[in-house]
Amino acid sequence: MRCCAVFSPPGPLPCDLRRLLRGGAAWPVIHFSKHFCLASNSIVLNIIASVKWISRKYIIFLLRFLLTVLNLSAILSVSHTQIGVAAMAIEERIRFFRKMRGMTQKYLGMLMGFPERSADVRMAQYETGSRTPKADLTRALANAFDVSPNALTIPDIDTDIGLMHTLFALEDLRGLTIGKLDGEICLRLDKSKGTTYLSMFEMLSAWAEQAEKLKTGEITKEDYDRWRYTYPKMEAQRTKAALDALRERKAE
Repeated sequence: MRCCAVFSPPGPLPCDLRRLLRGGAAWPVIHFSKHFCLASNSIVLNIIASVKWISRKYIIFLLRFLLTVLNLSAILSVSHTQIGVAAMAIEERIRFFRKMRGMTQKYLGMLMGFPERSADVRMAQYETGSRTPKADLTRALANAFDVSPNALTIPDIDTDIGLMHTLFALEDLRGLTIGKLDGEICLRLDKSKGTTYLSMFEMLSAWAEQAEKLKTGEITKEDYDRWRYTYPKMEAQRTKAALDALRERKAE
């Protein structure tokens, strides 16, 4: 249950305190849990009840402090929700790769070093989002799946809005622009971005090459997925092999 709390202290207040409250610094309308509302009201009333033996300036200080804490609590509550949404991406990817590799939760949990009796429970917690893996566990999971850690820590694309803002960020940072070609929506690279354009062109060209190989049957879907999920490992290996071959030809 949610409630909207507005604090209204009973009885007359010192003039300095009344001026503070009229100034707009107090009485924020904050949404938080019912229990927190009741506890906060109790604290405020206890402070006001002590007005006879506490200096006015200390009452004002304590009330300002309390209101700051309440605002911070509201912000943290919203931030926690946003973190939960962002974590959806990694939990979905863990489940995706585990199933793709044919692993059970117990088997994967034991690979991660969890006790056999609780291995499946721990992995279930990571796949439902009740726990978020730290960097070292993320690397261990990626190693078990034989993928890049970046394949697990993708941005929030589990919601339509999250996906749109990811695309907006790519437009701002990478020059990815939207347009129409033959009546269809298409994404293009902005050539005016200079080195950013060249870098993006190189990466997307490599992707297009692998997609074309898959389409023509030159590689299997498994090969294609391995290239994607370990990127840029295989691409770096291919570049190194090409450079080594070039050096050998020059040495002849």
